[in-house]
Amino acid sequence: MKALLRYLLVFTCLILITFSCEENRRNIPDIPVNFEIDLNDPEYSDLQGIPSFIYVTGGAYDKGIIIYRESIEDFYAFDRSCPYDPQKGQVSVDEDNITLAKDSVCGSEFSLMSGGNVANGPAGRGLKEYEADFNRNTMTLRVYN
Repeated sequence: MKALLRYLLVFTCLILITFSCEENRRNIPDIPVNFEIDLNDPEYSDLQGIPSFIYVTGGAYDKGIIIYRESIEDFYAFDRSCPYDPQKGQVSVDEDNITLAKDSVCGSEFSLMSGGNVANGPAGRGLKEYEADFNRNTMTLRVYN
């Protein structure tokens, strides 16, 4: 009988935690993303350094995309909408530590080097990531989902 009560108590707690976390109910909608940038274009010259980043407007849920260059061939693309509150928060790269991005509203921090995972703050999940394929022959980067 004690084992059954303990099981019910644990089960009830898990259910309450799951449904009480408002962040679990907030999702960044899937918006079709499919564009290509030419890294030789002066508009994208900020991506020449390693590590480096740029912001791309449009082509995502609401706030645009962060394109992060980690190495010669490794690029990552993250939605700038904060997973904690996509309607309000906007993620920006920390100018002093460009491997870290921060949300302007809740203060969550995300590590760009670890796939946009939460580094600090109330966000319960990492940044939404898009595919980023670099073609070294044409010096183009395709971002898509």
